Amino acid sequence: MCSRAVCGLLVLLVAARASNTGCQDDYCAALEEHRQSVVDWCLNYPFGCNHTSTNATSQYSLSNTTSQPFEIYVFMDNDAGRLGLGHEDRAKDWTMILRKGIPKSEGFVKTSVAASNTYVLTDQGNVYGVGSNEYGQLGTNFSGTAGDEVSLLELLLTPMLRGDMSETERVIDIVSGVDSVLLLTDQNNVYGAGHNAYGQLGLNSSGHIVAVPTLMLRGDIPADEKVTNIYGYRANHYALLTNASKLYAMGSNNYGQLGIGSEVDKTVPTLMLRGDILEHEIIVDVRPAGYRTTIRTDVGALYSTGFNSFGAANSRCSSAFLRSDIRQVNVPTRAHVGVSDFFATDQNGYISASGDNAIYAIGRNYAGALGINITDICRDKLTPMVLDNIPEGDAIVQIASEGTTTLLRTESGNIYGTGRNNLNQLNQEDSSTTIIYAPVLVPTDTLPAGSTIVGVKCYGDGVLLEVVHQEE
Repeated sequence: MCSRAVCGLLVLLVAARASNTGCQDDYCAALEEHRQSVVDWCLNYPFGCNHTSTNATSQYSLSNTTSQPFEIYVFMDNDAGRLGLGHEDRAKDWTMILRKGIPKSEGFVKTSVAASNTYVLTDQGNVYGVGSNEYGQLGTNFSGTAGDEVSLLELLLTPMLRGDMSETERVIDIVSGVDSVLLLTDQNNVYGAGHNAYGQLGLNSSGHIVAVPTLMLRGDIPADEKVTNIYGYRANHYALLTNASKLYAMGSNNYGQLGIGSEVDKTVPTLMLRGDILEHEIIVDVRPAGYRTTIRTDVGALYSTGFNSFGAANSRCSSAFLRSDIRQVNVPTRAHVGVSDFFATDQNGYISASGDNAIYAIGRNYAGALGINITDICRDKLTPMVLDNIPEGDAIVQIASEGTTTLLRTESGNIYGTGRNNLNQLNQEDSSTTIIYAPVLVPTDTLPAGSTIVGVKCYGDGVLLEVVHQEE
């Protein structure tokens, strides 16, 4: 972990870089404030933070940290047209997502993927979505009823309506859950669209479709606190972090995943209890996934609240990050220390440890998704990933997974994959290999010359790459 002094220096460097590139209007200032949030010192800025400066005691960081505008290339399964190619056929080679109607002057700076959707944020603060719109999750004012003139399926990136947003607000972050999406704006407001089944959109209601971005209520958040970060990942609950280093959560809470001391769903932002988190610790990363929420602090401690099992509620994988004798908790409970970064899905988890050049995996190993070169379906203790195919010194800077296929991006821009390969989504020469138990190189040589991969996302049976083209 980096000290506050080192992080303070990094903030100055980021600010200087921004000023040198002409980023001086109010929107860019809001982006800088978002990057430099005191509660998010060095990791997981949606718009970038140098992993080598933030993780000096470990070779591996697991977070996407790109800050450059990029193009998007997609590959393989195209369920509900989520790849944005204008059709639902598989992409059998790396194919650029279509930008029909999107000005070339708008650069893509953030993506969020869900089971049947892709969301893209541009440097102009606009959001585009593609794929299923069954629950209004594309924010295009689809009601979900027969005869609605707005489509329940979009095959091209489609602009999200502004809904409750003022004309002066621009979006600076996006996260997606199960058939829903949250937006954070430069005015520290949070908006949601999609399926509000459990109240996860924070509107003091539940069980209905929200068809345009709608302003989230403040709930427990005091008037003098600003929301600086939003968190969500294929779950029916979300978390918000404020400039007071306080977490608020809303949505499904059947296993205590909101960390509020009970198992009652909440339909407005509700203060998460500190639990085992010490008073001086600053929260730097949060991962709502499945039936739990995982939290990392600036001292390298990892906490978990909710169901202590990876997979479905009846999963036979008996342990998530907590001790195997714990079934569930409803407040943040200390799981590990010495953690420099982590990544978690509803199926499995990955940890990089301070001072240790290894990545440890735990949870469901369906089809080899843990990359530990064993066939056991469950792994109830942290086990090193087998990284023999990755050259020494080529640090892993990002992990992407949806639970059955796992992708690693390295510092050199290479992609490695492990797990399910039923559609050859790992792009192997022998396409008959449907299961891979340890990371292998995913060929990307058909990308245009001069391409540098700066981000990767995993749909499971499909892959999304964020690619920067070298200027001639």
